[in-house]
Amino acid sequence: MKLEWLEDLLAVIEQGSLSKAAVARHLTQPAFSRRVRVIETYLDCELFDRTRKPLQLTQAVLDLEPSIRDCVSRIRELSHNLEQSAGVEPLLVMACQHSISTAVAPSMITQLADTIEARIRLRSANRDECLTMVLTGQAGVAVVYQLTDSDSESVAAFRFIDTVCVGQDELIPVLAPASLARYRREKRKGELSVVAYPEEVYLGMVFRQKILPSLSPHYQVRWNAETGLTTAAAEFARSGAGVAWVPRSLVTTQLRDGSLILADSKLPCVLLDICLLKLTQSSSPEIAAVGEWLISNRLPL
Repeated sequence: MKLEWLEDLLAVIEQGSLSKAAVARHLTQPAFSRRVRVIETYLDCELFDRTRKPLQLTQAVLDLEPSIRDCVSRIRELSHNLEQSAGVEPLLVMACQHSISTAVAPSMITQLADTIEARIRLRSANRDECLTMVLTGQAGVAVVYQLTDSDSESVAAFRFIDTVCVGQDELIPVLAPASLARYRREKRKGELSVVAYPEEVYLGMVFRQKILPSLSPHYQVRWNAETGLTTAAAEFARSGAGVAWVPRSLVTTQLRDGSLILADSKLPCVLLDICLLKLTQSSSPEIAAVGEWLISNRLPL
């Protein structure tokens, strides 16, 4: 039984469908379906209830989830121990939410490299993908933004994930200095041009839940641009597209050199926790060292 096959089954359990699991495993759906067939052929049994649409794992497989996770953890630990016995420097894969990868990760990785005895590989992804990478063992830890108690509960729903707050950031409204006059004219008319995030990305959810309700009673909000990347949102704002809500850590340099300014102290800001996610049963000394370092050195750096 291959480790990647066990990880495939966990991906289906976590994502709820073959199509979503294929995306999480970075495979096309036909390729992932073929791999599922290979697993069933090897075991000489059906793991999926094909009478249900979409295709679902049988209850017997779902009941074995704790055993599958324990097996995956033991195999990874054995691989780690074998690497150590062979004198190979261990590899730690760290998944970071895209905006954290851009603003915080470079300094963090540089300092971590001098602290822990391991090679560090950074993988940048959206928040859900970071969580999936930890759950499926593609990353040892993930560093992501987290907003509210409801977010904590959603992560805690994955019974095998530990969440530790290791810092804070803030989603702030910025615009280009050249756009300030237009912003004031629009404000007098009760209008607001913004750079928005798609609803399906994490900051898009934050914008719609925490920021838009504060704006809509006072402004007619107009989407002048939309992007899933905070770096692009900052550039849209810098080019005059409107007000963009971006992590403060991402635009520290632009605020200092004046290419971006805070739009208005009366516009809402949102405090974001920066959280470390890891598997509860993980016993890797490198992961433990990263956790200790991040707790001692609050982010952003």
